Amino acid sequence: MKRIIVCALLLCLVRTAGADLVYFHDGSVQEGKVVHQDEQAVVVSYALHGGEVQISYPAEKIERIEWKQTPQEVRREEYERLLANVDPDSAASWLALAQWCGQDKAFEEERRRAYRRVLDIDPDNEAARAALGYVRHEGAWMTESDAMVARGYVLHNGQWVPGDQYADIVKAEAQRAEAAAREKELQVQLAQARARAEKAEQQLRDTQAETAELEERIAELQYRIEELEDLDRRVIILRQPYRRHHLLRRRIRRNLDSDKESGTIGEREEAPSRIDDTNDPAGGKPAELTEPDPPEPTDKEAVETEEDEPAEATEQE
Repeated sequence: MKRIIVCALLLCLVRTAGADLVYFHDGSVQEGKVVHQDEQAVVVSYALHGGEVQISYPAEKIERIEWKQTPQEVRREEYERLLANVDPDSAASWLALAQWCGQDKAFEEERRRAYRRVLDIDPDNEAARAALGYVRHEGAWMTESDAMVARGYVLHNGQWVPGDQYADIVKAEAQRAEAAAREKELQVQLAQARARAEKAEQQLRDTQAETAELEERIAELQYRIEELEDLDRRVIILRQPYRRHHLLRRRIRRNLDSDKESGTIGEREEAPSRIDDTNDPAGGKPAELTEPDPPEPTDKEAVETEEDEPAEATEQE
């Protein structure tokens, strides 16, 4: 019976332009103006002929709401409605409005304005004083910052410090800042020193690599020098027979030149050859003439021969 009455009442409601649509889980849809919404309930306002009715629905029965206005616009309209109903001479009425504004940060300015109206009516209202940041100091209401100053504190870097310690705190902070700057400078110097050390290490590695390369080239050159020395020794050994022959020819030539100068070469041509009959076994046949082998050249003659070799080679050409 009650459900029927409610349905009949809803049918009598006049539809208004721009109303919100409230969708329920049972599939029904209601068109009205949502004036309040929280976790427990949704209040919908319906326009009647010459009046208005508000119905509260449990939040768990509502599937969704299709807003014709944004929630903030709805809250603003609700604030305007509450403001219109505030008793201007009642501190409790303004206090209730301020507490309602405190539920939404968008109404922070309206909240502070309502608390100030409370203090205009009731200057010792503790709730309004606390909400606006006032504290009681020595029987008088003042802001928290004024109260801290009255107690001898100084605001420094966002913190209240005792006034008698302020100078020491500032000095300590200056020393810490100086120490931090010095530490930063030392870190920069350390980084530069490390960079120089790395550069020196790289140069050392390059020098070691170059030294190893030079040592390898020196070893190769020494090996080639040894090969050349060995080749020189072989050439000297191969040229020794030629040198002996050349020295013999030179000695004979000198002997001939000496004989020409002394005039004995003619006598040798005229003198008969000595025949050793005893050496002929058949008898009566002359033996062949023989000359003794020249002696081996001395070291001095070998040196002179080596010096004269280019000249004689030229003469032969």
